[in-house]
Amino acid sequence: MATDVVNEQNRIESSRETQYRSPLKEVTYKFRRDKFALFGLSGLVFMILLSIFGPLLSPHDILSQNYGAIRQAPSLVHPFGTDNIGRDTLTRTMAAGMTSITIGLSSITFAAVIGIMVGSIAGYTKRDYIDETFMRTMDVFISIPAIIIGIAVMGILGTDPFTIGPLTIGNLE
Repeated sequence: MATDVVNEQNRIESSRETQYRSPLKEVTYKFRRDKFALFGLSGLVFMILLSIFGPLLSPHDILSQNYGAIRQAPSLVHPFGTDNIGRDTLTRTMAAGMTSITIGLSSITFAAVIGIMVGSIAGYTKRDYIDETFMRTMDVFISIPAIIIGIAVMGILGTDPFTIGPLTIGNLE
């Protein structure tokens, strides 16, 4: 009889453990069962690794010009072909991927830092007018379409290339 009670308690405790999963465990469980999600994740990881390590492993230099290989079709030597001055397109694509990853992570970090600072100030102040000022300011920023901001930036800065530290922005050809 005592063993039946103990077995019942063990069954109830084990069922509680299987019934409740943390949100992270639930997402991981569902993600591992979805073959398309795993395929997409493996492709994403492959592209990121190729962008990071590809230019280092490539036999071609990113900037070296080969006038004997101008506008070649894809081949075993140049899997993506070459451009109009003989540079390997695959190597340049992998280097551009690394640039895109760097810009993406930098912009996310910048936005997170600004958002955390503004949110902390708005959340921890006791005055309602500070919170309302931040909210209305953010409403104005959100209401402006990104294309209008892009056109305004191009109007202010112009179309000529310019340099900000090590980064040159503008026409690359």
